[in-house]
Amino acid sequence: MQMKEQKRSKSLANLLYTQPVTSKVPAVVFIQFNPRILALDPGTKNCAYSVIELDMRTHFNQKLGTIKATKYEFKIVAQGMIRNPISDMKHLSKQAKAFRSELISLLDEHKVDALAAERFQSRGFRNVTGECVSAMLGIMATLPGPRFVLPYRSDEWIDATARPPIKMLTVTASTWKNKFNRESSIPLNELYKSLKSQFKLSTHLVDSMLIAIFALIHGIFTKYGIRLTFRKIPTMVRNFKSVST
Repeated sequence: MQMKEQKRSKSLANLLYTQPVTSKVPAVVFIQFNPRILALDPGTKNCAYSVIELDMRTHFNQKLGTIKATKYEFKIVAQGMIRNPISDMKHLSKQAKAFRSELISLLDEHKVDALAAERFQSRGFRNVTGECVSAMLGIMATLPGPRFVLPYRSDEWIDATARPPIKMLTVTASTWKNKFNRESSIPLNELYKSLKSQFKLSTHLVDSMLIAIFALIHGIFTKYGIRLTFRKIPTMVRNFKSVST
């Protein structure tokens, strides 16, 4: 009986490990990407955020080593105003704690992969807004990365304090606005008017949405060399459904 089992084990081993692989690897592999970004248009009173997801299908040519986007669109997951922005440097310690806690909740609720924010460009000295915005950007840069499950405990999440810092992009208003104006068929001022009249979206909310899209475009090109543009904005507006809170 033992001899039969040994022979059977050897035959299975031969079948599994010594037989040549005859199946051909496909030349083109389709890969789906769905990264999410939380972007802020920071301010001491009006601090808007948007969570935008890139729904992108690509094909990877294994022979040539090239990857191209075959279809992509930007989707709005969530929008709103930050309830606890930093507005007074005299109360920085207390406000920073509330701001950080609110952002971590948004990151975990919407399963965000990265952050983006507009940098404040000072127009003079003694600018309190600039100090507060800089403090918020500094806090954002230290926020934890995406949540993930322990491999040996499927029901246990890694605590925020043990997760590595999240990736973050900061950008000036002129940088993302110039790119938008070069690529979009809708002028920025018309987009503001359209979304305000149809969905009562403030300029701050629209800006946070466009900052997120800019960050996704930048990130995909930097990592994969795939060029995306703001040309999808008209389609996005036609399909837009207000999710602001």
